[in-house]
Amino acid sequence: MKRMHTLFRPASTIFRRLLIGLPVACVAIAMVSMHHSCTSQEASAGSGNKSVAVIPMSKNVCDPEMEYLATGMHEAVVDELGSISHLVVKSKTASAKYMNTELSLQQIADELGANVIVRTSPECGRNGDTLMLVELIEVLPDERVIWRDTYKFDPDNIFKIFKDVSRQIARNIKVELTAGEKARLSQARPVNGELYKAYAQGVFYMNKLTSEGFKKGIEYFNNAIAIDPEDPLPYLGLALSLSNSSHASDAGADAQQKSLEYALKALELDSTLAEAYTILATNYLYSKWDFTAAEEALTKAIELNPNIASLRYTMGWYLALDKNRWEDAVNEMKKAIEIDPLDPICPGYLGWLYLWIGRYEEAITYARQALEIDANYPMAFYVIGSAYAEMGRYEEAIETHKKGSEISIAFKNGLGVAYALAGRKDEALAVAKELEKIDNYWFTWAIA
Repeated sequence: MKRMHTLFRPASTIFRRLLIGLPVACVAIAMVSMHHSCTSQEASAGSGNKSVAVIPMSKNVCDPEMEYLATGMHEAVVDELGSISHLVVKSKTASAKYMNTELSLQQIADELGANVIVRTSPECGRNGDTLMLVELIEVLPDERVIWRDTYKFDPDNIFKIFKDVSRQIARNIKVELTAGEKARLSQARPVNGELYKAYAQGVFYMNKLTSEGFKKGIEYFNNAIAIDPEDPLPYLGLALSLSNSSHASDAGADAQQKSLEYALKALELDSTLAEAYTILATNYLYSKWDFTAAEEALTKAIELNPNIASLRYTMGWYLALDKNRWEDAVNEMKKAIEIDPLDPICPGYLGWLYLWIGRYEEAITYARQALEIDANYPMAFYVIGSAYAEMGRYEEAIETHKKGSEISIAFKNGLGVAYALAGRKDEALAVAKELEKIDNYWFTWAIA
């Protein structure tokens, strides 16, 4: 029987907190064998579909205070395109890294694995008004503009504009829309223009990933709520910001619970918000261990937007934890990598999953892929070290775990286990004694 010490709890998007030393919960090992009578929503995004990256530009904005519009355009177009099942849409975080880049479109496409680029940019009109330029560019085999259009910035009708942009893109790259997708892209709800501006500024400051940006982002989201407390946008903004608040030292210990509450509020006002369902799913799966509720939230989220990387790897862990559907879980993890090839957590999680099911060479391969993205990614060292230990390569395991432990204590239990398997009892117990000083359930489980 495979040693159970490899059965670690897969983490949610808040796992980044653990990687910098903050603990998260672990799923009980006994949960792995549980079964429930439900089916999972299979993914639509796949390698056979056209792959699109939306690249934001902000060089030609009239007013520096309108720089937030570049972020708003980028995120909205990614969201709208992401709802199209026959597209692979690169994640917001991956494509945002190329804002105002000097790299060629060919280089961007190669790094992201995209064959179509959408370039979005606020522009300064002749009369000083703000325009929004959208270009659709085919990169392979030769670079050519397929379609472009310019829209006047109209915050009161902003979602109607973004849905029109997405329909035009789908039509020009000859992507067939389902009946549901056609309906979603043809129905744009009205929004208060001032509320949209406050919301977009909140997103802009949150994306700075600084404590100061976090404070300003919260302020703008609350301003948006004051303008119209019945609009779901600012609640979703708060939910996402608090869910990914590891960068903000003042987010508060209850950030994840607040995130869940805001996500539920957003869904109360608009039941079509895929990212809100993703927050619910991660909470139900990783914290509450409610597999039925997690499956329902995951299924709904994938139906609405199959192009969210964290959604795909969370679905992967659900299929592994609740269903023992290992190959389906692997496929979900691979879809996450396809959507966000620049986030080490995606190949890192796939490596961890392979470790879990005893496919150690593949675990090492994907953990090394994570290290190619981030050479100091501690989870990758844990996966490689644990795979070595399972293969009986104890000295290599110990040295690998030492490297990871120097970066973060979060995975130091891997070193203790490697010592134990190598028969070095005193050193294993020394690691356990060190972890005992940390009063937290993650480390308590690690010691056990």
